[in-house]
Amino acid sequence: MKPIHGHARHWKCGGPSREYSSWSCMVARCCNPNATSYEDYGGRGIKIAPEWRHDFAAFLAHVGPCPPGYSIDRIDHNGNYEPGNVRWASHTEQIRNRRNTRHLTYRGETACVEVWARRLGMSRETIYARQRNGWSDERIIETPLRKDHSFPGRKRHRCTPKETP
Repeated sequence: MKPIHGHARHWKCGGPSREYSSWSCMVARCCNPNATSYEDYGGRGIKIAPEWRHDFAAFLAHVGPCPPGYSIDRIDHNGNYEPGNVRWASHTEQIRNRRNTRHLTYRGETACVEVWARRLGMSRETIYARQRNGWSDERIIETPLRKDHSFPGRKRHRCTPKETP
C-alpha cells in the first residue's frame, strides 16, 4: 500500500521526511525489543498513543512540521508519546529534559542547574558541590560566592621572588 501522506519517500528520492523518520524511530524504540534504545523507552514502559501507533498522519496532524534543527521530545520524560506530552525541541532543550538532569526549585520555579548557574553567575560545579554537601535548594541559590575564593583557616601560599646570587 502506497503512503498517501508523501513523507515516506524512497531513499533514492531524498529519503523520508524528518517528521516521518522521527515517528518511525519513536515507534521502534517503544515497540521493537530489538531496537538499540528499546531498554530506555519500551523497556521502561514508555508507550505511544494508540491513535499514533499505526497512523503517521494522525501524529503529524498533532505535532505539525519539524522546525530545522529540532527533533521529537517528551515534555515529561517519564510520560508516554501522546497528545499534550510531545513537542519539537532543540538539542539544548532535550539535554535539559533528561532523566539524569539535576534541577533546583526556588520560590516555585524549577529549572536545571545550568540555567540557575548562568543566572547566579556561578559554575555548575559549585552548585553540584553544594548539593553533594546537602545544601537545600534555597541555600544553594541564596548563598553568594566568596569573592576572594579563600577558605577560613587556609593559609595563602605566597611566592617569593627567587634570589639571584
